[in-house]
Amino acid sequence: MKELLNSLYPTLLRADAKAPPAVVKAEAGKNLDGVIDAGTFQSIEIDKLFDSANHAVTRIGQATLYRSLGHPLTDLAILRSKQDAIAEIEANPELRKQLEAIVDRAGRQEKDFNELLFGTFMGMFTSRAHELELEGYGYGAYINGTRFMLDLVEGAGQVKATRSDYLQAVLDTIRDLAGSRAYTLAKGPAYRAEKGILTREEKGWFTPAIRFRPSLFKPVGLTLFILF
Repeated sequence: MKELLNSLYPTLLRADAKAPPAVVKAEAGKNLDGVIDAGTFQSIEIDKLFDSANHAVTRIGQATLYRSLGHPLTDLAILRSKQDAIAEIEANPELRKQLEAIVDRAGRQEKDFNELLFGTFMGMFTSRAHELELEGYGYGAYINGTRFMLDLVEGAGQVKATRSDYLQAVLDTIRDLAGSRAYTLAKGPAYRAEKGILTREEKGWFTPAIRFRPSLFKPVGLTLFILF
């Protein structure tokens, strides 16, 4: 199920992206490649339907919802699995509470995550020109942004196995992030070496490196500044 779900839609958050995922409104007759036909598009008034159904607390959730409305699934088995997931969440208050906690926390942290991925850090003595130009050197963005991924994986790991194949596949996809290099670097320890930032396994025993500590205040540098 997990592999099938991952093949149905292109990934919204791509490595070559220049900005966070957004709700991209479709227009009948202009960008209907792979979207429902123009007549149906006009009849169901997708934009109004989205505004009515949208209770997503994350930007990525809103983009996913709009894409689902404009590019509806046609696989009956997956549609039934999604309906089973909703039924299970409705019937299991504890499961719903856990999922709501994960989503609510992600909603509070998503802005920090997007700033880490797409922000430009301007140093201490410049002013931002737009929302993705950030004052400072990015230490706070690094700490807060990586917390988004760590908490998301931790939250998914605390949810017990579910009856719904669809919901289980979604949770497994999140848990699989724990095996990624990005997660390993975010969790730490990470090391600065001539080759760049390395995980503990990549560093090994004989690679000269110092531990990466995302803080503006560097004890060694501060000591040297005071002394000299």
